[in-house]
Amino acid sequence: MLLVGLASSVALWRLLLDQEERFVESRFRLDTEERAIGIREQLADDLGSLQFLSSLYDVHPDVTRDVFAEFVRPILERRPTIQGFGWNPRVVAAERDAHEAAGRLDFPTYAITQRAPDGMVPATERPEYVVVHYLEPYAGNESALGFDVASEPRRLAALSNARDTGKLVSTARIDLVQGEHGFLAFLPRYRRDAPTETLEDRRANVEGYLVGVFRIGDIVESALADLDGLAIDVTLLDADAPDDPLLYDTRLRSGVGREVERAGDQRRTVPLACGERNWSLVFRPTEEYLAGLRSRTPLGALLAGLMITVLFASYLTALRKRTERIEEVMRAEEEQRRLEHHVQHAQRLEGLEILAGGIAHDFNNLLMCVLGNADLALRKQGPGTTVRHELTQISLAATQAADLVRSMLTYAGKGRHVVEPIDLSQLLGEMAGVLRVSISKSAELRCELDPGLAAVEGDASQLRQVCMNLITNASDALEDQPGTIVVRTSTVKADRRELDGMLLGNDLAPGFYVCAEVTDTGCGMTAETSARIFDPFFTTKFQGRGLGLAAVLGIVRGHGGAIRLDSTPGVGTRVRVLLPASRAQVPGKGEETRDALGAAERAGFVLIVDDEDGVREVASGMVEEMGLHALPAADGVEALELVEKHADDVLVVVLDLTMPRMDGRETLRELRRLRPDLPVIISSGYQEAEDVAERGVAGFLKKPYVSSELHAKIRAAVASRTDDTRPARPLAARK
Repeated sequence: MLLVGLASSVALWRLLLDQEERFVESRFRLDTEERAIGIREQLADDLGSLQFLSSLYDVHPDVTRDVFAEFVRPILERRPTIQGFGWNPRVVAAERDAHEAAGRLDFPTYAITQRAPDGMVPATERPEYVVVHYLEPYAGNESALGFDVASEPRRLAALSNARDTGKLVSTARIDLVQGEHGFLAFLPRYRRDAPTETLEDRRANVEGYLVGVFRIGDIVESALADLDGLAIDVTLLDADAPDDPLLYDTRLRSGVGREVERAGDQRRTVPLACGERNWSLVFRPTEEYLAGLRSRTPLGALLAGLMITVLFASYLTALRKRTERIEEVMRAEEEQRRLEHHVQHAQRLEGLEILAGGIAHDFNNLLMCVLGNADLALRKQGPGTTVRHELTQISLAATQAADLVRSMLTYAGKGRHVVEPIDLSQLLGEMAGVLRVSISKSAELRCELDPGLAAVEGDASQLRQVCMNLITNASDALEDQPGTIVVRTSTVKADRRELDGMLLGNDLAPGFYVCAEVTDTGCGMTAETSARIFDPFFTTKFQGRGLGLAAVLGIVRGHGGAIRLDSTPGVGTRVRVLLPASRAQVPGKGEETRDALGAAERAGFVLIVDDEDGVREVASGMVEEMGLHALPAADGVEALELVEKHADDVLVVVLDLTMPRMDGRETLRELRRLRPDLPVIISSGYQEAEDVAERGVAGFLKKPYVSSELHAKIRAAVASRTDDTRPARPLAARK
């Protein structure tokens, strides 16, 4: 009996001890997670203040020292964890003297300096400097004014990273004037309206850096101030500085050299991101912390097994404490359910995006059938046929519906504006039919388009919106009376005087520009009306949207151009738009197009691969209109069979990406295996398909498209077949 009782007591003691250790581990995880969240949120709020300061430069054209100080002082008062803010402009060597002279207007001893063993000395000659120009608080930091931040390696590394990425970047640990560890965070600012798409653009156009000064200890202790005083040691390390990673340690803050009882090697490490640097939080429990969680239940259970007289009391005590632990676990599970609810909510939002994308995809295929068939029918009608007007209206409505689909794809995260070389003469020529049915029937539309026009870099949809708005406004100015609307394009060399006389022209450099001009013989406008014509929601019509010309101004600004409006009451109005000329070649234009037409005159098949019957039918009609044979295929499997069957007679493949059995990507890999030289054109309503189109295929054709777009892509694809050495043959007869 004694042995049985002893064995049972020991077994019970071990069981309760294991349960207690699991509880301690779970509680330690919860306590450290609470602290990690607090520190992460405090750090994000402090760094967010620097982003908030950047908004001042977004809206204020000229931030002076006083404006800067007035803006940041309330932030520093609300957030004592931030030591200060500064503005550090970039000064190239050629501008150093002028910069120092301007600084001496406010500070007679102002100069660009660097740190030396005996204090601040004039900075040595370098290609450029990053100078402390504005500093708040100024009191106590006077010596930092004019300091070249780029003269110190740690700061220079962070500045270069921020400039090249355009992101907020933190330095490695630095020693602050107060004798504690801290760090600097730099946020680059680029010149207004300057390009920043490439690394070279960002390096050339960086204007300066907003800087925040932070004391690490204040951030950690502020985050932990509202939590209970549990004895958990917190160590903050910089994983990107392996030689000197220590940023903060509660033991050192409590007293240098203090001996702390450690609970073995138990610890928990949590990653923490700070301005493109990888930090980590290390939590360690002390014996004091563990003693507050552990109880004497296991030992009591052991003694209870040996002492029959107290067995029942010990059992009740263990049961009560176990109940308390269960309640604590239940509370933890409730918190887990709450977090799962938030995750499910996010998943529902994601489902809405997927739904929008799916609807847009299916609607795009329907629009492809409507627009494509209307385009084919229009091309078969003569100029005076009775149904031509109705077919044009169908094409216009389908084009507007396609814009709506692009909006749905943007909501679903599958669309974006595409900047490409554009020939405005070609774009207006393609719009001529739609424009003529959009204006008053009593108005005459005359297009004087330069066939040798230089290209512009822009988004075709937005430029179409500019043209449509200007011409419909000109039509409204005629007030249903007979009149003329003239649209002209040309390449001009604009001087400083001309640019200064245009809206948005002050910041543009003299040079060559593409000019689009719309003139009408309408009622004209007074000077007062002309001064307000670009204001949002201003309209001269009884019923109107009032956003047309405001939208035009925004698009012209986004394309780096300028605009001018001249109007005389009773005479008419002229609107002149200048956009920077580009040396880029418009796809499908010039000698390349003529070569493509020659290559397309060989016999062959165009393989149309799409799972929608209507899309295959209309695309086949467009192909046969060129004099080529169309081979329709409903999926990738059927497409591969046709390629194997017709071998070298297949000239081009027009390939959809979303199909059953074998999708477009897998089909593309198999086509590369069968015919490495075969040009493939990706056709999709999703903008993300362009990423596939950039991987060595012949081009990308966005649904819905018309015959001219398909013909141009096919000609360009045929011209790209550099390894085709077969002799030319006449086109096969159309079936």
